[in-house]
Amino acid sequence: MQQGNLKKLLLQLFILALPLLCILLSFFAFDPYGFFLPLESKSKALIPISDDYIAVERYLAYTPQKHYNSFTFGNSKTLAYLTSDWSAHLKNASPYKFGVPGECIFNILNKLKLIDSKGDSIKNVLLIFDSKVFVNFKNSQKFFQGPAYLHHPYSTNGSWMEFYSSYLKYYFTDFAFLKVAKFKLTGNYEASMEEFFKNPEDYTATYAALQLLPFTNEVINTAAEKELNEDSSAYFNRNSTKFSSRAELQKESQPWEIKKEDLEFMQEMMHIFKKHNCNYKVILGPNFDQIPFPTKQKNQLIQIFGSGAMYDFTGVNQYTNSISHYYEKSHYRIGIGKAIMDEIYR
Repeated sequence: MQQGNLKKLLLQLFILALPLLCILLSFFAFDPYGFFLPLESKSKALIPISDDYIAVERYLAYTPQKHYNSFTFGNSKTLAYLTSDWSAHLKNASPYKFGVPGECIFNILNKLKLIDSKGDSIKNVLLIFDSKVFVNFKNSQKFFQGPAYLHHPYSTNGSWMEFYSSYLKYYFTDFAFLKVAKFKLTGNYEASMEEFFKNPEDYTATYAALQLLPFTNEVINTAAEKELNEDSSAYFNRNSTKFSSRAELQKESQPWEIKKEDLEFMQEMMHIFKKHNCNYKVILGPNFDQIPFPTKQKNQLIQIFGSGAMYDFTGVNQYTNSISHYYEKSHYRIGIGKAIMDEIYR
């Protein structure tokens, strides 16, 4: 091929690739996920990066000074178990909450391996389990997909290339980059953008209702607690759509099994616990639907962790009977988490 024709071909390829290059440049220029923001500002990005990423990065950033040695693991149910309440039952503890939405057994094991590899002590562990932790086998559950549920590479034993390319994929999906560009360039928020990101002005009100504790990676819903304590009836009337009929939830419940790999992952957890002479406890939390944890699966957990470490609060009991113990159908209150810790450590 003659040199002139080659230059012409390269120019044509460049022109064809120019739109793609512009989109790629906008990904870095607009930084919608907050990759270039300071750690404690990342959650305030236009499309906040996942809680799991924040949890791991906070641990890596703060453990050199905090020397964490006690950890809670699980999904968003761990929000109910405040490290300040937990510390009251521990000696010389420096606790950290590793629980995040969309968690699974595979991720928990990898975080334990990370702690072990860093040389940190693992003196105490709370494992907060429910059916969703097992149904979301190796992050496969469709409900837990999207930018908010992409786990840190250390949690998935994956690569940084896979992590960033996944976010880039979501940036391209359904032309999300056009909505981001329009908002970034005009500053005007439109209803059509809601599918991809919330109005940043709404985040201001959201964060005002929460107490953030970065050193322990905790969030406390102070506004909900205040309203529930002052006028629970008003709270339930205002949030009635967040509560489903327990009969309907029980009717819609689907059978599930613990995968063989998850059983093996939990065996690996036990090896780490024994290595660190860890005081661990497994809590099956008081789910709103009052569906008991299946007997077969519970016995499988007992075979691994031992009956003495297992605490089952599922089904009908003093914690699940009252609707006032819940913020909505998925999360119980910090007072219930405290009562459970008081009970199991007593």
